[in-house]
Amino acid sequence: MSNTFDYTQEELRNPIGSGKLSPRAKFYQRSLYKDAVYPDNIVKPLDTWYDKNLFGRVDQKQNPILVIGSRLVEIRAGARPGMYALEFVEKAFMDLAEHMKTAYITSCISRGGNPALFNMKAHIAYTSPLVRYENYTASLYRGFNRGHRDTAARPIKDFSDYKKAFTEYLTMMCEEMPITRTSFLLSSLVSPFISGLKIGIAREDADSDIEKVDAFIGDPNYLYYVESAKKFGFIVDKNMPWILTADLFSDAMLSYLRFYLSDRSAAITKNNFFEVYFFKGYGEDIELLSSMMRRGYAELLSKRPLYAEEKIIFNRRCTNALQTKTFYRTPSSSKDVLTPKEGVDLYTLLRYQEAQGSCPPLKILRRRSYELLRAYGRFATTYEIPQFINDSFKEFLYPPHYGQANRDLKLDKDTSSGIIDTALEVAKSIASG
Repeated sequence: MSNTFDYTQEELRNPIGSGKLSPRAKFYQRSLYKDAVYPDNIVKPLDTWYDKNLFGRVDQKQNPILVIGSRLVEIRAGARPGMYALEFVEKAFMDLAEHMKTAYITSCISRGGNPALFNMKAHIAYTSPLVRYENYTASLYRGFNRGHRDTAARPIKDFSDYKKAFTEYLTMMCEEMPITRTSFLLSSLVSPFISGLKIGIAREDADSDIEKVDAFIGDPNYLYYVESAKKFGFIVDKNMPWILTADLFSDAMLSYLRFYLSDRSAAITKNNFFEVYFFKGYGEDIELLSSMMRRGYAELLSKRPLYAEEKIIFNRRCTNALQTKTFYRTPSSSKDVLTPKEGVDLYTLLRYQEAQGSCPPLKILRRRSYELLRAYGRFATTYEIPQFINDSFKEFLYPPHYGQANRDLKLDKDTSSGIIDTALEVAKSIASG
């Protein structure tokens, strides 16, 4: 075991890592937990902070993915109704829960340990990113609508004016936050539970290292729990030990996949797994931008239907020739959409900005997109163009400065986390002296 620092016995017994510490202290404490506190003589855990951050969010070809809803089933051992996981994950979890309960009844494990380990219930499970993204984009256009003020030179009279103003707003905002659904799915704004591959057997504070030690790592049944999880096809999360993740394509999990078939009644294998359980997340990116525009303009009409415009009035009795008059904005219509070219221009610009320029030149992206638009018509914005853009960005999932912040981080194209933010904070504090 290679440690970053020399830790005292007191620090090893009582790690105090949390997000409330200063950047330097936080870096030290997180290193303590990663290198020395978590035992290294047990089954290798899943490290979603330093390594597999995008596990379950991208397929084997680095495409962002979303779960096919019909493949989700309700977890029978849920702490409350309405908790779901992928069908084979739920079956494996039920067998693991039964195994741990039997071990407790037969005194194979300590009866004084954490009940969450031997009386397993799903406290956290699948959460849909679709509703979250819809709410997220609503916050974007509501923020724009609240802050926008019509000027004499540029009032928003109709949807065409709204498109221009809102596009400028999105272009500015995407330098700091994701706008497209693809980038949103790869961000830390999305729960890791969108994959349907994870089940949390407790709700603990992942920010507190001491709570992880007291409730789980230091529990007399922890080793048995970790080994049993592997036996039934799960990996325990190193930084959140109460979260179980399906160990895809392990012999144990493959044995559960054998109970299910694809829609074509074929066996589910490594080769067709992602096609059976997931669909590509980029396919509706451009349509969703157009939808956001329409929803935003509809809300503006609802909340602020009038706009002011200055008019020059030629009247001898009028002392002020320049007067302000109010008008109703043009109502919405079915024609209120982004044209295919507008969609391509906005989408390529947003993806380029979201990647902070760490990608192919914008001119090349657009030129090829226009070619696809001419070849396939307006339907190219639904699949061919988003697919081309996605393929162009695969090797640029991370901005270039992430790898420079902490060279020990294994950024294997999998999402940023609070740990990476910590590393960046440390780098900035060191740079500022």
